Amino acid sequence: MTIHNLREEQVRGILEELLATRTDVCKCDICRADMSVYALNRVSPKYVARSLGETMARLDSEQDQDRAQLAAQVARAIKAVAAKPRHG
Repeated sequence: MTIHNLREEQVRGILEELLATRTDVCKCDICRADMSVYALNRVSPKYVARSLGETMARLDSEQDQDRAQLAAQVARAIKAVAAKPRHG
């Protein structure tokens, strides 16, 4: 049985969406990882252990308010990392 944090997938997806519209921030692998970690450390995890549980959790977490809160954290992460990138 594998355990998976759905938030990781959700944060990465939102990060990619938001970065696609930005030309003013670094998008290197290090900055992307730092942005993901920053956001993930500020949201509650959502662990699943089975495929049915994962499906139910995905449906539950796709709610607009949940996504909006995640997007807000990811936007903060982009801003924070862009202000002090670690890569160079």
